[in-house]
Amino acid sequence: PHSWFLKQKLKFDISIDDLISYTSSALMCLIWYFTWNWILSNIMGICFVFWTLRTIKLNNLKVSVLMLSLLFIYDVFWVFFSPVLFKGNSVMVVVATSLDLPVKIMFPTFTKFEPCSLLGLGDMVVPGFHIMLVSRFGDKIWNQTYYHLSILAYSISLLMCVSVLIFTGSG
Repeated sequence: PHSWFLKQKLKFDISIDDLISYTSSALMCLIWYFTWNWILSNIMGICFVFWTLRTIKLNNLKVSVLMLSLLFIYDVFWVFFSPVLFKGNSVMVVVATSLDLPVKIMFPTFTKFEPCSLLGLGDMVVPGFHIMLVSRFGDKIWNQTYYHLSILAYSISLLMCVSVLIFTGSG
């Protein structure tokens, strides 16, 4: 069984574009690791969101709507009802603030209460799945209206979320 593997020649097809991409990615990760810069963390988080949306594709609108609905219930429970169960601490906020990884997008609040407001990558990825699904099937169904409404509704909801977080200084 190992003879087949040993007979195969290893070929590396690396273009200049690949080399530049890998080198700049590694350099960005190293700089972030040593500086813990929130801007680099946001860039890496957004890149992860784009990579996830490009890699994973949903093919069923019912699954997409179910995921959005369950994520909404999940977020509401862990952010607003978990303090009642866990002695005043929101589990979602405690976990998000204790992880120093690029798994959240941070927005400076410019208040003395909280240094940054947080938006989890899941809150971008799951709606992104829905919008990507609608973008692929939008020209066949509803003549792109549903796609444009999805983009508008998600943009307004993100803008409202970030505005409330910055205005209230909570995160």
